[in-house]
Amino acid sequence: MELNKSILQRLSFIDKRISSGSFPNKQILSDEFEVHPKTIQRDIDYLKTFYDAPIEYDPRRKGFYYAKSFSLNAFTLSEMDFFVLAVTEKVLRQYKGTPFSERIQKFYDKLSPFFDGKVNINLDELDELIHYDIGAVREVNREYFDLIEEGLFKKRILELLYYTQHKGTTSLRKVEPYMLKNYRGDWYLVAYCLKTNGLRVFALNRIKHLSLTNEHFEKRKDLNIKKLFKDSFGIYVDNKKYKVKLKFTPYQSRWIKEKKWHPTQSIKENKDGSIFLEMEVNNLEEIKRWVLQYGKECEVMKPERLRKEIIEEVDILNKFYN
Repeated sequence: MELNKSILQRLSFIDKRISSGSFPNKQILSDEFEVHPKTIQRDIDYLKTFYDAPIEYDPRRKGFYYAKSFSLNAFTLSEMDFFVLAVTEKVLRQYKGTPFSERIQKFYDKLSPFFDGKVNINLDELDELIHYDIGAVREVNREYFDLIEEGLFKKRILELLYYTQHKGTTSLRKVEPYMLKNYRGDWYLVAYCLKTNGLRVFALNRIKHLSLTNEHFEKRKDLNIKKLFKDSFGIYVDNKKYKVKLKFTPYQSRWIKEKKWHPTQSIKENKDGSIFLEMEVNNLEEIKRWVLQYGKECEVMKPERLRKEIIEEVDILNKFYN
């Protein structure tokens, strides 16, 4: 399918002619671009509606001009670019309770007139080409999500009532929001907690109440968000470091070797086809869950603490099924 760029070209042409200060009118523009004057009028209406172009008509000069400084940033999109946008919208619509899907769709609709209907992608038909299954997704409070976004972009302090899962307690916090992070379908807020004086990760589904304060903050230069998750085996973070060594059976090793599980990992292959997977992480809770899913195919060699925790889990499971 050949892409029609005539609309984009006309808009760019009209913008340049008006910006030149020559006061062109519909007839002049239509003659120069060889289209009907009504087409030019539709283009001008589009510029005014979607790009807030300050186009005015001067009856004395009998032509259009910009009432204030304005420039149209023209760009080129291919049909494959539109396909990428459509796929992105399809992926994001699975994250229920967030505004991203709606915004991508609006952006897609805004761009569509540039191509005069020549590019037409039905989002529902994408299932026949590409399918995403991201697993279980927790819904988040849309109002809270919007407030967090506003706090992020405007650097305003948030006040939240937060339920701490492992303690079973609720506490009031004031935080400086730094990042929204999605991990395996769940949304998290990375923020500097003024109560504990440090970076913390808050699960959005555990926020019981949230409000946006009028207090502003300056980004702390000594904070490194990327470093926070550098040694994490997931979303949990801690100040400790653990050297983990796991042994996988020859059977399971085939799949383990195919992926990069952690930035610090190293793999040693044994003569019998088994492997040792070693890495350094800052929390054992998530790696414990990961190890358990492999059952007899994975053995914890170290640290001793993780090995003991796995043994305790196995003993409890054994009681359940005996």
